[in-house]
Amino acid sequence: MNEKKAKYSQRYVLSSSNVDKHGHIITKQALESSLKFINGERKPRLGLDHNRNFPPMGRINNGEVIEKDGAYYLIADQEYFNVSKTATLSNGLELIEMSFSDENFPFIECEMEPIETIEIQIDPINLGSFENGQSFLNELKLESDLVIKGSEFIRKSEIPDPEIILKLTEIIGIALGIGLRKIPEKLGEAIGDDLAKFYKLISNAIRKSVKEMIPKNRPIHFVVEIPINKTILELIVTTRNPDTAINAYKKEEIEKLKNELEFSIKNLNAEKIQFFFNEENKWEINYILASDGRVIGTKKSFKKRDDYFQKMVEKQKKRDKRNNA
Repeated sequence: MNEKKAKYSQRYVLSSSNVDKHGHIITKQALESSLKFINGERKPRLGLDHNRNFPPMGRINNGEVIEKDGAYYLIADQEYFNVSKTATLSNGLELIEMSFSDENFPFIECEMEPIETIEIQIDPINLGSFENGQSFLNELKLESDLVIKGSEFIRKSEIPDPEIILKLTEIIGIALGIGLRKIPEKLGEAIGDDLAKFYKLISNAIRKSVKEMIPKNRPIHFVVEIPINKTILELIVTTRNPDTAINAYKKEEIEKLKNELEFSIKNLNAEKIQFFFNEENKWEINYILASDGRVIGTKKSFKKRDDYFQKMVEKQKKRDKRNNA
């Protein structure tokens, strides 16, 4: 089934130089630096509540910084996909493909950067402060047998769901059984040593996150990204059970994905492929970001996104009703 709707977009304030809920201030220069990402040949995703588990709803486009009443605002168009297609693969899996009827752009998050050192990223809000975030990263560095670097990202929710991201090197991906290129035999032993060190690192990171990240009543999104040639593999486990997360990232589980990866790269032009660890403790494909800007995902992934979006709309209606009472 193919469906085409009129394109819908909404001009929206993405950020400003006003003090936010966490006491942070973004300078005019920092706001202006975002324009190269919004107005370039690749576009940021139009996401939903900072949750990367959901497929994008569209893209962010046509950004500018304006001044009003002494403050600076970064505004842009939130453009929603208006073309939807369905397809069934030879294995019976039903997919939905979403795109735009006008020009499509690839997503900026799929732009490959060489990764020579494992990087761990956290949102300091999930640890209570920037100082706690730095301590968290420094302790992981001290405990690691691999050279790693740490960095922080900020989400503008009041207290966002806990999330930790580990960006791995291609060599670790090969050690986990999903590399698509051959490695000289002389590197085999070194790769084996790196895999053992990686297991120690990810185990420490997971257990430390469960112990320290807030809010305590929310599951943690454990995100592992692995570069495979020109494609990013993203593996997400959402849980507060450390053993579930640790077992999900073992080689015997991850190497099962190799055939699906090869198919998605060759036949769907995947630049980014996301899998999630499901209720049956198995990796399941969620969605793909293609090199031409299409989003291809399972019916389940789009239903979860749309149901969550509807809940957000209903909550906003209730807040508006209370405010206008």
